[in-house]
Amino acid sequence: MDEISLVKKAAADKAVEFVKDGMVVGLGTGSTAEFAIKRLGERVSEGLKIKGVPSSVAIHKLAEEAGIDVISYEHFLKEKIEIDLDIDGADRVDPEFNLIKGGGGAHVREKVVANASKLFYVVVDETKMVGHLAGSFPIAVEVWRDHADEVMEKLGRYGDVHYHKKDGKVFISDNSNYILDVSLRVGEPITGLEVDLDSIPGVVDNGLFTLRKPDRVFVGYFDGRVETLERHQ
Repeated sequence: MDEISLVKKAAADKAVEFVKDGMVVGLGTGSTAEFAIKRLGERVSEGLKIKGVPSSVAIHKLAEEAGIDVISYEHFLKEKIEIDLDIDGADRVDPEFNLIKGGGGAHVREKVVANASKLFYVVVDETKMVGHLAGSFPIAVEVWRDHADEVMEKLGRYGDVHYHKKDGKVFISDNSNYILDVSLRVGEPITGLEVDLDSIPGVVDNGLFTLRKPDRVFVGYFDGRVETLERHQ
C-alpha cells in the first residue's frame, strides 16, 4: 500500500471506531470512504451488527462485497430511514468545516445521506485541508441534461465551467444527469453560494456542503498522526 493510501486508511479506521452495534451507517463515496467501508466489513466479520446506506451504486456493490447488510438507496428514500452516523470523504475542507465534494460525481446522493444523519463524520488526508475553498477544487454541479447548456452559461459568472468527464467521456451520474465542474475564481465568496447555485433552473444540487457541516473531521497525516477535529456548535 502506498503512503497516501496508508494515511487515508488511518483516518478512515479512526472514524469507524465510533460505529456501534445496531447502528444504521451512511456509506460515503470516494477513495478514503472506501477504506472505512472495508474496515466496517472487517468489524462485521468480527461480530458487529449494522446496516449500511450507500451513497452510490459503486459503494452499494463494495459494501455487499465487504459483508455489510445493505439498505438500498431507494428503500432508504421511500421509508425515510434515519441514519445514526454517516462516514464520508471530501475533496476539500476549510477551517469552518465547509466542504467541497463531488470529484467522484456522487455528491447529490452523498448530500441526501448526510442530511438524513444524526452525526456526519468526514475522513480526509492532510492534503485536503485548505484555508479557502474558492480556487482550491472545482465545484460539481449536477444538472438536468436538457438544461445543461443554459446552466453552463449562467454558471460562467462564477468562473470557468466544463463538463465533468471520466475516461475522456462526459460523465453520467447515478441519477442519469450531467455534472458541470465550476472552477471558482480565487476570492469568490462561499457564503450563500450553495443556495445560489441550487436556485438556477435546471440545477439538481451542487458539491458545496456549507449548510450540513460535518460534526467531526478525521485528518490523516504523513507522519502517522490522525487528528480529530470537532465542530463547535
